[in-house]
Amino acid sequence: MDRNDVTQVDMKSLVFLQVDAFMVEGDSFTAHDVTRALRADNPSLEIDHQVVRTEVRALLNSGEMPGYECAPDATLPGRPLRYTPSDDGVIVKVDGL
Repeated sequence: MDRNDVTQVDMKSLVFLQVDAFMVEGDSFTAHDVTRALRADNPSLEIDHQVVRTEVRALLNSGEMPGYECAPDATLPGRPLRYTPSDDGVIVKVDGL
């Protein structure tokens, strides 16, 4: 099956909606979790993990993930960033990652 390319604007929207779904549930997640969910929900689309990862970080840094913070997850190979609800509701931005 051929996959269709996704425009940058569409990818931003897809990532935002998936991140929002995780946040509404109060879930912790990685960018890989977002990528896997998007690929499962949109099998005909070409979902590039590197683009998803960049978009998730941009959402956090722009303040669009209120009450969430991130830190490397030492329990997973490569120590990806895990986004988790923060205890104090303060947004922690990712600099230089």
